[in-house]
Amino acid sequence: MKNQLYYFVGDLVTTTTTGGLTGAACALVVQNGWNSLVAMALGMLLGMFLALILNAFLGILFGALEVMILTMLTGMVTGMIVAMQATGGISFYSAVRLGVEVGSGVIAFTYLTNSLLRGEVRQ
Repeated sequence: MKNQLYYFVGDLVTTTTTGGLTGAACALVVQNGWNSLVAMALGMLLGMFLALILNAFLGILFGALEVMILTMLTGMVTGMIVAMQATGGISFYSAVRLGVEVGSGVIAFTYLTNSLLRGEVRQ
């Protein structure tokens, strides 16, 4: 595939952007001392909402289905993790950094899972 690097960079930009924005939103919304279950549910919904908005813009550049899978998974996982961390207190910078790290982990997970499911390709 001649555009493989373009799509890999697009996936990386998509997941890290979604993770960072979701982490920032969760840090602003969820306060110290909230119930963890409520914060996790709210963070997941917030991440899905932000991912849906980003899908509209990034899907044009990198393909709607490819972007939707990664942004939705990143938004949900980042929202849950950062919101639960925010109940115990987390700085804004740490929340954004954690979101970017989770986004990087999601792309590693999806690429690894994709390669395992495809198996060996014979020519």
